[in-house]
Amino acid sequence: KFFLEFASQIDSRYPEKTMDAIVINFTRFHLLNQLYGQSFGDKVLVAMADGIRNVLQKNGGIAGRKDSDTFYVYTSHTDDYSIFVDALKSALSPLLKGSEIRLRLGVFSDSAHSHTVNERFDNALQACNSIRNKAGKNSEEICIYDNEMLENEKFQAHLLHDFETAIEQKQFKVNYQPKFNITGEKPVLC
Repeated sequence: KFFLEFASQIDSRYPEKTMDAIVINFTRFHLLNQLYGQSFGDKVLVAMADGIRNVLQKNGGIAGRKDSDTFYVYTSHTDDYSIFVDALKSALSPLLKGSEIRLRLGVFSDSAHSHTVNERFDNALQACNSIRNKAGKNSEEICIYDNEMLENEKFQAHLLHDFETAIEQKQFKVNYQPKFNITGEKPVLC
C-alpha cells in the first residue's frame, strides 16, 4: 500500500515525467525453495533486490516486493527494459546457473497519466502474467502492455459475456461427429 502511495506522490510532484510500472517475477521460485531450502530462496530474493537497486540508482525510481517472488518497480521511462534483466542476471549468477534464472517482466508506460498508479500496476501484472501463459523457450521474457493487449482483453471479455448470454438463450446446438477406424485394426486399450 505504501509503495503505491509513494508512486502517486512521484506523479504529483513530477506530472510531466513519464514513468513505467514494471512487475518483475521469478518463474518457478517455489521450486528453488523446495530444492535448496527457504534460506537459499531468501538469498535469491536479496540478490534480486540488489539487481533492481543497481538499476534504480542509475535511472531513479522506487521498488518494493509485492509478494513471494514478485517485485514492483516504478521508474523513469526507458525503451530498453533488458537493463533490468541484465542487472538481475548479474546479481543472481553467483547463486544460480544461467538456466535456473527464469524472469518475467511486465511493463506498462503511461505518458498521458490517464491511469491511476494502481491501474498501471494491474496492467503491468497482466502483461507479466500473459508471459506465463505462453510456452516460451527463453529464460526471461519481457511483455509491454499496449493497445493490442487492451483490445484483446476487451474482446475476450465481450466473448465471455456473449457466451453466457448464448447459454442462457440456448443458442448452442450440439452436433456429434462419428469416429471411424479406417485402418481396420482393433483399438488397443491402455
